[in-house]
Amino acid sequence: MAKKTRNTTPGEMSFLWLNGVRVKASNFVVGSVRHRANFESWSNYLLTGLKNMKFLQQLESQTDPWNKARTVGQKISQLAASYRELSDEQKEQLAHETETELKAGAKILNEDKKQLLELVTTAADP
Repeated sequence: MAKKTRNTTPGEMSFLWLNGVRVKASNFVVGSVRHRANFESWSNYLLTGLKNMKFLQQLESQTDPWNKARTVGQKISQLAASYRELSDEQKEQLAHETETELKAGAKILNEDKKQLLELVTTAADP
């Protein structure tokens, strides 16, 4: 859990969510895209809070899985409570940061795909 949390980004979480929506019913897609900014701001806030080094050290020092689950649940509850206190402008800023990261990641993936296709085409030519 802790290792995956360190490597996950809000943009990646947003991508996974939208990709999961793709396989759902069409009315779910419309609602998900319409409320995407809300999800993006929450995922950014949540992952930033879970990446807190003090929290990760506390989590990694525990050996009992039930205590780890309780600790994570308490942290998420604290983050949810503090998230509700954020202003709309702060939430919009978090959503904007996540959207920017998602677009940058998609651009990088697209460039990598083009390079890979060029390499395959070059290698396939006799």
